[in-house]
Amino acid sequence: MISDKRGDLQVVIRNINEHAYYWHDSIAIINVLKGTIKLSKKTKEYILNRNDIVVINVGEVHNLEGISTDNRVLCIFIDQTFCRVKIKDFDRIYINCNTVSQKQLSNTKKFKKIQNYIIELLFTMTNLVDYDYDKEICEVIMKLLMYIVDNFDITRCGKDFKGLDRKQIMRYKKIYESVFSSNGKLKEASLTEIARHYNINYDYLRKDIKKKFGHTFTWIKYCLMAEEAIKQLLKTESNILQISFECGFSDPKYLIKYFKVFYKCTPSTLRSRYKNNNKKDNYCEYFKYGCNLF
Repeated sequence: MISDKRGDLQVVIRNINEHAYYWHDSIAIINVLKGTIKLSKKTKEYILNRNDIVVINVGEVHNLEGISTDNRVLCIFIDQTFCRVKIKDFDRIYINCNTVSQKQLSNTKKFKKIQNYIIELLFTMTNLVDYDYDKEICEVIMKLLMYIVDNFDITRCGKDFKGLDRKQIMRYKKIYESVFSSNGKLKEASLTEIARHYNINYDYLRKDIKKKFGHTFTWIKYCLMAEEAIKQLLKTESNILQISFECGFSDPKYLIKYFKVFYKCTPSTLRSRYKNNNKKDNYCEYFKYGCNLF
């Protein structure tokens, strides 16, 4: 786990052999500058090549592995504290930004805009030497962050980025916060109970979620529960029984079942493979910059 200091920005360039499963207290922007790497997250594997960009959400478990030995990967970490102060309803936002999975959506102009902001950030970092250095960096980061939120928030845009109407946006942001946030009031609720709570027809809500977000409610729920289980497996000594109940599974067999679906192995196998594994931070760092954004 990467736990950045409050309000920090970190920009690094790495040659990655392997980052085992880990997560950040930051929004992480991954931009491949050279070579090829593999990203694993949310049951999917993506091969990232030069110029590919992926945004990793706060707390989102992922794995990076170098495919070519001479890769160079730019990583920008924007601390969640800064994001919450600057972005309204930040905890209701889920960024879906991935040049590999979204090439078919005709988003090239949007991704090009992100690339331009990244270039502006690097140019600013390497050319400013006066007292306004950090202020200028902060201004670029704000433009980059706001653009990503405005154009790639799935609870605002849906999976096809056609844009949802205001009523839909408010509905799904409320559902996301109440069901999927760590302290959500409906965290244990079924979709039937959620529909009743928000006075929405159950069949309509079930079909609408699948249409707009590409997965069923059950898939989304169990995927996030399994993701939370990974965190417990890697950061605690709790046994599988304890972890399954803490993550919302009624029986350990369901944790094991869905873990195999999402991560192709059992919880015990993943823990033995990655917990306290020296390979989890196996990378070389060629450049590092950090500042406090406040």
